Amino acid sequence: MIGPRSADLARLSATVLADCAFLLTEPVEVDAALHDAVHAVVGFSGATRGHLMLSASPELAVHIAADMLGIESGDADAAAHAAGALAELANVLLGMLVVTLCDPETTFRFGTPHAYVGSPPEVPHGGAVATLASDSGARIQVRWVMEGDAP
Repeated sequence: MIGPRSADLARLSATVLADCAFLLTEPVEVDAALHDAVHAVVGFSGATRGHLMLSASPELAVHIAADMLGIESGDADAAAHAAGALAELANVLLGMLVVTLCDPETTFRFGTPHAYVGSPPEVPHGGAVATLASDSGARIQVRWVMEGDAP
């Protein structure tokens, strides 16, 4: 399996964000990690091993949760479910990437998505990174790293 290029990662991520979270985004040329954000990490194994990390500002994570739940962003449930919504998006996005990039005969196993708030978790650097911005300028970043991608 060959990992995605950043442009492919951006395109597929934008599609999943629009379909699942009703969030319209455009790629931007920023690849620095988002700090003080909500992060979701899900690992995978099969023909190769790696992980996908999805990071968003807390405000954007709340907006995503509200859209996914069909409630207003100011609703307390949106804030309560922001990290979980981002974790679910990471899981869906990983599924889309594997279906798009992998041999259909290969079986992949996904780990349980984990959500973190604040500093990003320790994950290897490398692989493909896509940073997208919403029409309000809020950023969301997707990082795909396969075992052996790190420098």
